[in-house]
Amino acid sequence: LCCSPARISPAMPQDRRALRAALTAQRRKVLIGLDFDCTLTVKHFYKAVAWGFGGGNPGHPHYAEMAEELSKLELPKTAGEYLEDLVACLDCLITSKPDGEAAFRELFRNFFLGGDERIKLITEWMKAETGKGNVFAVVTAGQASAVTYVLQLAVPEWIPYLPSGRVWDSQQSRHAVGAVILHKLMILRDICPDAKVVVLVDDALAKEDVSPQWLGATGAVCYNGLKYEDCGLTAEHCEKVSELVAAA
Repeated sequence: LCCSPARISPAMPQDRRALRAALTAQRRKVLIGLDFDCTLTVKHFYKAVAWGFGGGNPGHPHYAEMAEELSKLELPKTAGEYLEDLVACLDCLITSKPDGEAAFRELFRNFFLGGDERIKLITEWMKAETGKGNVFAVVTAGQASAVTYVLQLAVPEWIPYLPSGRVWDSQQSRHAVGAVILHKLMILRDICPDAKVVVLVDDALAKEDVSPQWLGATGAVCYNGLKYEDCGLTAEHCEKVSELVAAA
């Protein structure tokens, strides 16, 4: 049998390397790297629970506010002993009474995340950006295992966008840099080395500058519109981050 030669469209260049490179560039995603405390959350989860509840340090204002909520939910205000590990603090809260898991879920969703309306807003934003081919990750200065723990327990609607493999903390860094914010940038690039751009969203950027050299080294841009230890992402912030992503 005779096979006829393949026909090439006149509009298709015979050397397709440039075309393939252009299509690959179009498919390259943006990694949106989120801090956890006072970025995804509206209160500082680590300082309130690890420092205040577990460490017996009542000095942070978010712990004082949390203590009032704990009383309303009939949960203990302190661990009763020094607990260094954040997950151990969470277990202490959850096992403190028969319906402790439900009570903690209510505390986390309402007090730390700002309620169902804000949770829905963040969910829809992550869904929209994921639909454009972009991905999300969390890098916290707190404890990654605790973040994964509370997302699974209290915010399962966020798991498709923030799976455990993309939840890290700055203690896991292989990079010998001094500033936590630089650890976060380097970790984000490690999480998604083929990302077109890394966009870091972190309330700490309100008080820490990142040099152009480090931004260039990590292929990153920063959104510094959040106030330090304030109420985290709002609809306006999400819109501005999306604009930054679209321009990347």
